[in-house]
Amino acid sequence: MQLRLYKTLWGFQGDYMAAVDAAAVAGFDGIEGPPPEDADERRRFKRALATHGLDYIAEVCTAGGYVPDRQASPAEHLSSLRQRLSWSRELGPRFITSLAGCDAWAESQSIDFFGSAMALAADFELPISFETHRSRPLFNPWTTRRIAMALPDMQLTVDFSHWCVVCERLMDTELDAIEAIA
Repeated sequence: MQLRLYKTLWGFQGDYMAAVDAAAVAGFDGIEGPPPEDADERRRFKRALATHGLDYIAEVCTAGGYVPDRQASPAEHLSSLRQRLSWSRELGPRFITSLAGCDAWAESQSIDFFGSAMALAADFELPISFETHRSRPLFNPWTTRRIAMALPDMQLTVDFSHWCVVCERLMDTELDAIEAIA
């Protein structure tokens, strides 16, 4: 196993080319962030990544940004995912990390949504993992555990900090749920 370091674009204020240049100078192996919406910018971004020999992990949010549009339906989230997977595929990502769905949905809706999202990513031939994140269905360890048990092929990108915030404690008391998810 080899450790690879990726520069996240979360909170980055510059353009994609500046991010690629900064990541290359700092010795990162790649960039992790959303795909550019503009086709010309995607082409420039792809060239810049190739020029510097950097990998790319696509970060895809559905129906909004880090916080979803609360009124967006599961179908609208899937439509949003479809568009962003299309943009991401142009960049040849190692995989997709997706902040997907809405925490207000019933678990049955979330399970159906994630099953459809996994099938959609497979149609694009892109590996996908879903990030545990506030305001999304995977916002706490117990819900995540039940969803993951219903979808055993589901891959997760676990950000424990969101669970700590939502649960208002460290996750060292929740090892049974974490071990079951792992």
